[in-house]
Amino acid sequence: MPRATTSPQERDLLHLLGIQARDTNALLALYDTHAALLYSVCATILPNAVDAEQTFRDGWRRIWAYAGTYNPLEGSVELWLVHVMRGRAFDRLRTIEIPLESERLFKGERGSRPATAVPTNPSREAAASAVESLPPLERQALQLAFFRAMDPDQIAAKLEAPVPSVRTWLRQALDRLTFDTAVAEKVV
Repeated sequence: MPRATTSPQERDLLHLLGIQARDTNALLALYDTHAALLYSVCATILPNAVDAEQTFRDGWRRIWAYAGTYNPLEGSVELWLVHVMRGRAFDRLRTIEIPLESERLFKGERGSRPATAVPTNPSREAAASAVESLPPLERQALQLAFFRAMDPDQIAAKLEAPVPSVRTWLRQALDRLTFDTAVAEKVV
């Protein structure tokens, strides 16, 4: 006798199998279950609602087209959906030219992000000071890695610098920040 209830993972897996068979009702059911979470992924990564909405739609098209690539050994369906949407959002972010938000965030200015993006505790000033004290190339490389999710090869292309230099700048920046944080914690 079949079970009357299924787990969320089993339900999502059935919907994903339906999508592989090109069942639009399965896509709608998966959409109804995960749309809020997946839109929030896009809205968190991208600088404005227009880009987030466009990427959200593109992500669902990708889910429809590549549902067969899901591997249950690599995690839940929900995790796979988040991974697909996050990848689309970062791909979109790399194609649009926006100023790095780090300067505004560290100075405490508000941008298009929610107010919670700007910490209001003493550690913000310490972080801002530590980042500002970095040499310019180290600071810029670190900001590109953190705020644009770029890898060293992409940063090297953006800065027109050799990849080994970029790797060194990132390593030195992280070492300096780690040291500054350790010293600040001992002082406090």
